[in-house]
Amino acid sequence: MVMNMTEKVFRISGMHCAACSASLEKFMSRQSAVAEVSVNLTTEKMRIVFDDTLDNDKICELVSRLGF
Repeated sequence: MVMNMTEKVFRISGMHCAACSASLEKFMSRQSAVAEVSVNLTTEKMRIVFDDTLDNDKICELVSRLGF
């Protein structure tokens, strides 16, 4: 079965250091629906490629779990 992949960029607030962005990137990359993720501390953005089992609300919920 082929999943549709979506690429989006989210603005992430609340990151203060490289450890913040690294922990978010590591956490999101462990999600089964996520194919690629990169978090940039300087621009406060997360680029994520995910399949159709995930949606914007769920992504926001996951990011919120880490306090961002």
